[in-house]
Order: sequence, then structure tokens, then C-alpha cells
Amino acid sequence: MSLFKKTGLFWKKITEKAKNYSADELVADSIIKAGKKKDKVNVILQQKGSDYRIKHIEMDIDFPPSVVFKISKIPKGSSTPQLSHEDQAKLSENNNTSNEAKL
Repeated sequence: MSLFKKTGLFWKKITEKAKNYSADELVADSIIKAGKKKDKVNVILQQKGSDYRIKHIEMDIDFPPSVVFKISKIPKGSSTPQLSHEDQAKLSENNNTSNEAKL
């Protein structure tokens, strides 16, 4: 299959999916996914001993929405909240189910 046909099928799939969502649902889904991604990445950064965390999310509400993650360095000596094992498991479980919702 040519690249042009693949691209055409991809955009057709996106257009069909967009028709099924209202604009509000698309925005809400995007916010939820961005928040989950922020939480997951921050856990990974913490586990790796990194001094960096995603502190802020900006979204451009367009089609498709775009997300910008703002990263900050944690000051030395400051404590960051630790996620419990239960919260980490929930985060991992939520991420696995959110992969099913992707195009």
C-alpha cells in the first residue's frame, strides 16, 4: 500500500472518530490523557532519581489538540510527594486501558 493511501486511510479514520465526538468530549478526553501522561512520566522520573518533573500542562484546543509539558527542576533539599504502591499500580492500570482508546 502506498504512503498516500495509508495517509488517506489514517485521515479518514480520524475524521470518522471526530464526527462521533462532540468538541467538548474531545477536549475532556485530551485533558484526561495529558494528565495521566504527566503523572506517569513524573513517577518514572522519580524512580530514576531525576531532579526534573512535569509541573505544568498547556493545551492548544485545535484539531487535533496539541499538548505542551513544562518541565522544572526540583530544588535541592525539597521533598516531592511520593506515590504509594497502590497509586502506582492504579496509574499503570489506567495507562494500559488508555492505550486501547488510541486510534
